[in-house]
Amino acid sequence: MRAFLCAALLILISTQAAFAITSPRERLDDPVLAARAEIIAKDIRCVVCQNQSIADSDSEIALGLRTLIAVQLKEGKSNDEIITYIHDRYGDFILMKPPVKPATWALWFGPALIFLLGLFAASRMMKRKPSAKTTGGHA
Repeated sequence: MRAFLCAALLILISTQAAFAITSPRERLDDPVLAARAEIIAKDIRCVVCQNQSIADSDSEIALGLRTLIAVQLKEGKSNDEIITYIHDRYGDFILMKPPVKPATWALWFGPALIFLLGLFAASRMMKRKPSAKTTGGHA
């Protein structure tokens, strides 16, 4: 029974990408357009999930954005035009790799700064000399 459950779980995990496309409107019969749609979808962040691209998300907004991408690809738009269209409506946060500019410095450099501040604090604590407290018994 355990082997069956493990096998079923592995099958579900390995086919997760197949379930990402949930709407007939977002399906593209042309394999070239489908590949382009996948590339674009991996560059767009799901605003609901936030740590997933819309290619990996099952949220309604991800479905809507994937459908929008498919429609625009069928209309002959380039990848850059589609990404620009989405970016103009949602801002820098929608991009999995936002541009480096003053408004996004915290996204790019914040984690490194916090890490460096932590290292600095840890080194200061380790360099601190032990206090000269008496251990009791002496007057």
